Amino acid sequence: MRRGVLLGLLLAACGGEGAILPPAPRGEGAGGAGGDGLGAGGTGGQPPTGIVREVYQRNPHGHVAVTDNLLFDGDFEWASSFADQYGWYQAENEMFAGYGGPKTRMGALCRSGIKCAALEGDDVALGLGLAAANDGIAVEVWGRPEGGDCLLLEGFVVEQDAQSTPIALSVDGEVDAEGWCHYVATSGQRAGAIYLYLHNTQLGPTVIIDDAVARPLSSVPDQARAQAGIVSSGPMDPELLARVHRFARETQEPKIPPKGEIERGLERRLRRPRRTSR
Repeated sequence: MRRGVLLGLLLAACGGEGAILPPAPRGEGAGGAGGDGLGAGGTGGQPPTGIVREVYQRNPHGHVAVTDNLLFDGDFEWASSFADQYGWYQAENEMFAGYGGPKTRMGALCRSGIKCAALEGDDVALGLGLAAANDGIAVEVWGRPEGGDCLLLEGFVVEQDAQSTPIALSVDGEVDAEGWCHYVATSGQRAGAIYLYLHNTQLGPTVIIDDAVARPLSSVPDQARAQAGIVSSGPMDPELLARVHRFARETQEPKIPPKGEIERGLERRLRRPRRTSR
């Protein structure tokens, strides 16, 4: 009985079953008439005093335009603290102290998708990638440094082969209207898998990084193959290169955790001689 009364009240309030309700008013302000506004902000048809909200449409899979990306997780969409393996490692300094998964950020801070990473002061990040079979390689990554100084971020393309020479990233053009800097590098054929090494060179500002792509050079349009940088990171310090290789090797080796008390107790029990009855 009570359910029937509530249903009747709802139908009456909505104008009855199947009633067509008038659309929400559209205008320059909430409740205003006319114009082509979206009804955000303002009252009584008055113009809004400022932007109330911005709506972004993002692909939850991130940067999907490039289908031959050699990096495992170029735009951090699959980065998770629960992952068994990482596409990126991040550390507090160039000595790789306090390393772990990337410090992910979400939402409008990112250039694409819903995830990106933040390099805080002196942080380094190491992205893991594959080799381009019998081909050169073209690398790009986007960074948004606080204050708009593109030179806060330095980067190198490092091959797993310790004998190869790292390729420095260069800044391609100036910072754009949204504060993003474009970093690029190209090289000839490289036999081994690559690492993308990024470093925030200052202690204060944070650099947001996103949309890292490493592609076979033959798949890049001719006009984009040249390394069009205004400044480059310069040669990589040999000691730093050795640390990168040592760190990458240690993180990719299988780790066997120490035995717990239960496992040790089970082993002791199994080592005891068995008693047999006649």
